[in-house]
Amino acid sequence: MIGRIGKKMLFWIIVLVVFPLLATNLFIYKQQKRVLKEHIYHSLIHFTHTVESQILSTLYLKKERVKDFSTDGFIRLNLEAINSQPGNIGHRERLNNHLTKNKLQLDNDIADISVYNKKGELIASTNDGRLRKSLSNPEYYYHQARGVDVRIAEGNNHQRKIIISAPVSDNRGYGINGLIVIRFKADLLKNILHHSLELIHDPQVDQGNFIYEEQIYIVDTDKTIIVSNRPELIGKYMDKEIVSDGFSADKKIIGEFTDIFDSKRIGAALHIHTPELLLITSFSKSEVFAPLYRMILWITLFTLTGIILVIILAILLTRKITRPIMNIARITEQI
Repeated sequence: MIGRIGKKMLFWIIVLVVFPLLATNLFIYKQQKRVLKEHIYHSLIHFTHTVESQILSTLYLKKERVKDFSTDGFIRLNLEAINSQPGNIGHRERLNNHLTKNKLQLDNDIADISVYNKKGELIASTNDGRLRKSLSNPEYYYHQARGVDVRIAEGNNHQRKIIISAPVSDNRGYGINGLIVIRFKADLLKNILHHSLELIHDPQVDQGNFIYEEQIYIVDTDKTIIVSNRPELIGKYMDKEIVSDGFSADKKIIGEFTDIFDSKRIGAALHIHTPELLLITSFSKSEVFAPLYRMILWITLFTLTGIILVIILAILLTRKITRPIMNIARITEQI
């Protein structure tokens, strides 16, 4: 048995040895978690800005393409002739042939090209189906004719197409004769994401022997995933807080959120203007912190083993020290 002196010695040994070990473990855990989070946030920001720069660069080139088409002399002359002679079919046919033979082939990303007159009536298009419908939308025309406009429209299988329009001025450059609208293929957005992934030397973040991959979404204002590196997510409705916060934020936001499967993730959201898109890149939270949890598990096991050994040694040492004292006290009482 351990006497009162032994119990006090055992108590102070535990206080001076066990508590510092526990405090050290807690400190190591917090420090490693902070360092790991900083590393993840840096990777997310780097990748998000890489994708953003690719999107903006591609859109800039496409807008320049549309502006170049809008200043084409042949298109200007024929559009002016069509406005002055609406019943002349020859001008429309020549304009349509020009778009099909000379313009459509210049960019493999173009799905079709359409030209509207002053009244907002479709007068020429490389898409025969649209031309046969004789589409007319004056309200859309007057809104778009104010300048170069970029927007997203839904295509087949939940795929979105980028539509860029620009006004066609008259030969003097003062008035507006009409509007040219180019719809780009749905693959354009997917290609942007693919090229962005290629720019990253290693699209996976390696933490020790544990590897986890990015999950990327591009979400439109309808909260629909229109592009992703996971094709099964395209067309899914993502009504999550990060989407609402991302569209309302002027700058990027970064932190933890839940995805459409209610899984915990660490991600960054960046609001892209013109067109209105939200770019989200993320990692699985459980995968991100798995190396940290494994490290803490091993440290905890070693700590518990050390604590048990310390307690055993403390008990043995206490008995060895207190036993002679107790014997002396017993002899003294007998005397």
